[in-house]
Amino acid sequence: MRRVCLDANVWFKVLTEEADSPRTKQLVEQLFRERTEIVSPGMMKMEVGSILLRKWIRKQLPDEALKEL
Repeated sequence: MRRVCLDANVWFKVLTEEADSPRTKQLVEQLFRERTEIVSPGMMKMEVGSILLRKWIRKQLPDEALKEL
């Protein structure tokens, strides 16, 4: 079985709408279809939290979206 490591930036693009989100979502969907084992770094939660906070501080992420994510 193939194994792929996806970092926080990839998952953030899957969870939100950014310019390249559609392409990223297609990639992740393809990995699921191919039954590729997806792993992530141990610090994933902290990395995603850092991205969310940074986007929120820069007003690139509304309060409601931050709470939902």
